[in-house]
Amino acid sequence: MQAAVCTSFGGPEVLEVREIERPKPGPGEILVRVRAAAMNPIDAKLRSGQFRLVFRISPPFVPGFDFAGEIVEPGEGAGGFQAGQRVFGSTRRPGTHAEYVCVPAELAVSIPPEVPVEAAGAAPGSALTALAVLEDRLRVTAGQEILINGASGGVGSYAVQIARERGARVTAVASAANHALLRDLGAAECIDYHEEDFAARARAFDAIFDVVPNRSFPECRSALKPAGTYVTTIPGPGPLFWKVATRLLPLAGGKRAEFVMLRPERASLLRLAELLGSGSIRSVVSERIPLERVRDAHERMQSGHTTGKMVLRMG
Repeated sequence: MQAAVCTSFGGPEVLEVREIERPKPGPGEILVRVRAAAMNPIDAKLRSGQFRLVFRISPPFVPGFDFAGEIVEPGEGAGGFQAGQRVFGSTRRPGTHAEYVCVPAELAVSIPPEVPVEAAGAAPGSALTALAVLEDRLRVTAGQEILINGASGGVGSYAVQIARERGARVTAVASAANHALLRDLGAAECIDYHEEDFAARARAFDAIFDVVPNRSFPECRSALKPAGTYVTTIPGPGPLFWKVATRLLPLAGGKRAEFVMLRPERASLLRLAELLGSGSIRSVVSERIPLERVRDAHERMQSGHTTGKMVLRMG
């Protein structure tokens, strides 16, 4: 089978599309013929070596965590899955940027009939991150004021829709070129970061989801209402420090900083399938890139200015 192989840690040039052996499903696994797989920032970070200790991985390896396609072969005890069934999901170990991948059956769910395979393949990592922040951590409710910084990217485009679906009033921060899209996704207001500093608004928001993140909790604190929350999903000493500090010390009316790490779970995948199937949210697929151009995909992703999701196509 063809796969994108990271031959060493480094830039996009270390990626090669090679013929490698097709895997076989073990107990509790399914073998999936991948048709579409999202590109996520973590793929570039893994390629560069930033997460080598987290995943205990060394080259050569196949990147990619999200997938959508059909089951070729279910392993023993694979939970009732059948060959030919359309499934999508997200794994906890890389390897989905290939024509075939074995994944734990618990991390795959059926693609709703009305959802295209590319839309399903684009969604898992980014949409599950948005769900983890907005539904699980913030528990957003109707009438709340939610600001999303970096709203036109992968996570942000889903976050706008999920917050809107829960009845919040969404303020989206992005370049002016993406404002029409964001209003279509459900943003009530859009801020062009070239023209206005959202953090200068006093006590305006119940929560700030900093997807980028290019602003710290101290910078955003005055823009939060009393007992408001700042959340990011990008690891680093700053977010971790402020999460601990705001839990231990009473700061400015109970305002808090949170840091969320995604861990795919079956329950959240089922929730995502429900939202996609009902049309409550949709994938904004901006680019469909064939596997043989995986280097181009990594270069585009590193630019930091992509809209929605880029998807690798495996045929």
